Amino acid sequence: MMKQEGLGQKGHLSMVNSLIKELNGFHDLMLGHPAEIKYQEQYHWAKPNISDFRAKINQPQMNDIEVSLHAMYSLLLLRLKKTNINQDTAYAMSTFSNLLALLAGKFKLYEEGRLEI
Repeated sequence: MMKQEGLGQKGHLSMVNSLIKELNGFHDLMLGHPAEIKYQEQYHWAKPNISDFRAKINQPQMNDIEVSLHAMYSLLLLRLKKTNINQDTAYAMSTFSNLLALLAGKFKLYEEGRLEI
């Protein structure tokens, strides 16, 4: 599939890009919905880390959800290399993980028609 879409060493398949955009749109809806205080609080904890990571990877146009997914993939690569992860990085990664877990759960409910936003 990557070859068909002209992707070599890096990049996302179009279906992955579409899903990331859809998740980010849902993320924006959650941030604006008055009943989603828990999600908004989780984002409040993750936001400074998202901004820091976005700057670190020099991707100012990348949306919050893509930055968070990129961070989690980076953590996976560090763990595969058996690289020590300092406490600050571990904390930042936990904020990404918690945000994405909450987003995934809410998105599933939304897709099933059990959550209205």
